Amino acid sequence: MAGLDLMQLLLTHSVMVVLLLMMLRLLHRVSAARRVFAARCGLVALLLMPPLWLSLPSMPVRLPLAVSALVEPPMAIPATVTVAALPAIDDAVSAPARAAQFGRWLLLAYVIGVLAHLLRLGLNLSSLRRATAAAQLLDAAPWTAALHRLRGAMAPGRAVRLLVSGTASSPYSWGWRRPVIVLDRHSVVHAEPEVVLAHELAHIRAHDWPMLMLARVLLALYWWHPLMYPLLRTLEHDTECAADDAVLAAGATPSHYAHTLVAVSRHAFGGKVSGSLVNRIASQGAMLMARVAALLEARRSRGHVTTGQWWGGVVATLTLMCLLATPKLHGEQVLWPDSLLPAAGSAGQDPIKLLAALDNPNFVQLAAAMRVRDFSLRHAGGAASFRQRAAIPPLLLALRDPQPVVRQLALWGLSEMRFPETAAAVAAMLADPDAQVRAEAAGALGDMGETRWLAPMIAMLSDGDPVVRRRAAHALGDLRASAAIPMLQQRLNDPESNVASEARWALAEMR
Repeated sequence: MAGLDLMQLLLTHSVMVVLLLMMLRLLHRVSAARRVFAARCGLVALLLMPPLWLSLPSMPVRLPLAVSALVEPPMAIPATVTVAALPAIDDAVSAPARAAQFGRWLLLAYVIGVLAHLLRLGLNLSSLRRATAAAQLLDAAPWTAALHRLRGAMAPGRAVRLLVSGTASSPYSWGWRRPVIVLDRHSVVHAEPEVVLAHELAHIRAHDWPMLMLARVLLALYWWHPLMYPLLRTLEHDTECAADDAVLAAGATPSHYAHTLVAVSRHAFGGKVSGSLVNRIASQGAMLMARVAALLEARRSRGHVTTGQWWGGVVATLTLMCLLATPKLHGEQVLWPDSLLPAAGSAGQDPIKLLAALDNPNFVQLAAAMRVRDFSLRHAGGAASFRQRAAIPPLLLALRDPQPVVRQLALWGLSEMRFPETAAAVAAMLADPDAQVRAEAAGALGDMGETRWLAPMIAMLSDGDPVVRRRAAHALGDLRASAAIPMLQQRLNDPESNVASEARWALAEMR
């Protein structure tokens, strides 16, 4: 079921990311702090979803047959199925190797992508650590005094180091247990200490840097998903806006802070430290314009996350996680399941009962037609899909039935399913002693688009039974088999008018 597991992983993750982006879109009028909290709930949900999916009780959800037929790998039908009894279970359960090669390539591509993102993250962190280690402790009275005043209100109990670096292009902060604020030399001289430090202390108080790292790790794990990148950009923007709101709450005026923000940003983006791994005050382009516009918007909501909202978000996140993690998609049992062939070999199995037990109207009707030996009763009403691989074993069993009409009905069922792995079993029936069965086998190969058995099908144009000649001509026309043109031209003079008509149609199809 590896195909379905992969499909469910992609589907569940995609649903969560889409829901998170939609929710952030709907919350565009609420405060940035609340939007950041909503995004963090979503990131934690993405992180915890795989273990929850594995540990929670499952609620089976059956896939439509047409979908299951696409995501499940083909059955491995041993060659002996066309000349002897059906294979034993032990021979068939080795079939997972049939799709393993493609799965290994997919896994390799995924691992390479994850390692590339994690390597980049590790290199950037190493560069950040070296830059911080090379920075010097700032000994400037205005800055140290402002840090002492603000730390008590914005980051109580947190030991925050204030450093100055020659490689920094703008003020930034990072770290979890021992956070640091690093200033560039230009800001030390020209920037407003109260405003800059309030912004960085707001990041430290809100634990923005560890959440940024969590987002980066999730991006590495889900690098293949295109919506993860706009989600990360949205989180980074809202995080900066929330810190801006905290600066205004600390007493800064919007116009003064906006001027400082623009001034600091003007001198930024030229240093060696990557801004993607730190929380820094500077911005550029559309993000800077959006932050300035938000600062100057008088009626903008700037509230913080209340205790009730926090608990409500946690409960809503857990509920959504359980709802998405509980359903387990399942398709057809395609590896000769015990429910169809409970013992090694096929002795004692009744294909009619097995088909009726599939709970598919098409195969229930087909089983009924087999039971009364009436080929005309094979069609079922409704729009149910024939693409059900669980029907392959009982249909192959039916090919061994002593009644020709049962074999003919089994061939018709296989032709309606059009699974390529059954073509060899169908081709073996070209040599059946019954003319109706041979004719049905030729028609089935034409419906399946199989050109591997053209030689025996062309030879069937000389069959002694006109039904076989007619179906063979039609099948060769379906396949547009140009190699059959000489024989088809001979059939234009066939004593049976319907055979000549089919030969004429087949030749027209090849022009």
